[in-house]
Amino acid sequence: DKNKDKYKQGDSTILKDILTSLDNVYLLDNNTTYEDDISFASFNPNLDYYIKYYGEKSEFLRQFNEYKTSKFDKNTFNILLCHDPESIIKLSELENTCIEPNTDIVVSGHMHNGFLPPMLNFIVKNRGIISPTKSYFPKYAHGEVDIDTTKFIINGAINSRVENPIINYLYGPNATMIELKKVIKR
Repeated sequence: DKNKDKYKQGDSTILKDILTSLDNVYLLDNNTTYEDDISFASFNPNLDYYIKYYGEKSEFLRQFNEYKTSKFDKNTFNILLCHDPESIIKLSELENTCIEPNTDIVVSGHMHNGFLPPMLNFIVKNRGIISPTKSYFPKYAHGEVDIDTTKFIINGAINSRVENPIINYLYGPNATMIELKKVIKR
């Protein structure tokens, strides 16, 4: 099959084509979509950021501002999906508000729980042992962080491609469920 070679080379268009063909699946690729009273937006820096600039706040912000398509409305509930939590949280802390105005929740992953076994999450709030960039004791590896009126949720899943049975047994599967409740303002 001619697509096999593209897939081996990391061509993401095949995956995008498959995902967009599925019912009830919405692909957010640095884009925004609206459903009823909830808005979703996504941002992921390009691969070059992770190879050359990872952790450089100015480069993250440059790419964020370049690709930002979100126009979150203060009258809707706004969820931003962002692959890397560290940079967006650090920049938001500097501003004491989320760098994307009117964001209610930022959901991210990337940190793989800092390779911390989930049973220890309650002992070391948000921290991990090692990050994907091999820095020790990352500050934002899992859990929740509140900055101003925005809640940052860091999904702590360990990469399922880890092929060591002991690691898979220790960490197991991971799913983060977020329950939203409508509050009627009077």
